[in-house]
Amino acid sequence: MRLATSHRFEPEAAVIELAGDLDLITADDLKTLLANVVTQRPTTIINMSELRFLDSTGLGVLVRAHKRAKAAGSRVVLAAAPPNVVRILEMTCLTRVFPLFGSVDEALADVQAADTTV
Repeated sequence: MRLATSHRFEPEAAVIELAGDLDLITADDLKTLLANVVTQRPTTIINMSELRFLDSTGLGVLVRAHKRAKAAGSRVVLAAAPPNVVRILEMTCLTRVFPLFGSVDEALADVQAADTTV
């Protein structure tokens, strides 16, 4: 299955929606989108609720986005990752790199809470 992506900008974060498979065949589309989005808001939230599959190429895209965001003073967080994706993130120790939230709303609430403490 192809990867479907969409994005929107909230005042405090960019939200990217993923659906399908993030793999060698589909990774370039997400790579391009992330390169254009991760520096436009302090936080980029990647909603993985409809992501069915994630391979090492997809992981590489996420790590590159994290590095680009960090260099720009922003961050990338993951939301609503299905159990199979969480398992891959845990096995690769990327749960230490990416904050994981149960939903986009939880991630947005975290961003808003951080804004009020600054």
